[in-house]
Amino acid sequence: MKRYLGEWARLSLPYPAPMPPTSRPIEARDLSEIRAELQEHWSSNEIWSLGRRHLADALPGFVAEAAGAFAGLVTLHVDPGNWRCEVITLSSRGKSASTGAALLAAAQRHADMGFDPSGPTRGTG
Repeated sequence: MKRYLGEWARLSLPYPAPMPPTSRPIEARDLSEIRAELQEHWSSNEIWSLGRRHLADALPGFVAEAAGAFAGLVTLHVDPGNWRCEVITLSSRGKSASTGAALLAAAQRHADMGFDPSGPTRGTG
């Protein structure tokens, strides 16, 4: 019986468990993935929120990566003086709830620290 259970456990987990996503600030190299993500979920890079127009592909934010591949995006608007940080877009690829949680946690950490509203330098390509 012991041998049987050991064999069952080995067969039921043929692949290692997926690694949780990591998040990092948006970089210039992410622009094509960001635009594709915005097109997929919002049909545009232009997002209106609280009566303001945002070009979401030019906003600061974070991307999530899982196994080295793009897994999600959060874009932020920070009011002058860092007194309010608003999530403008949040999206993830796949069905993992941990992607959105990782992105929101990154946004929260940076909002708490006083996020640089100018964001990272990105090309317009």
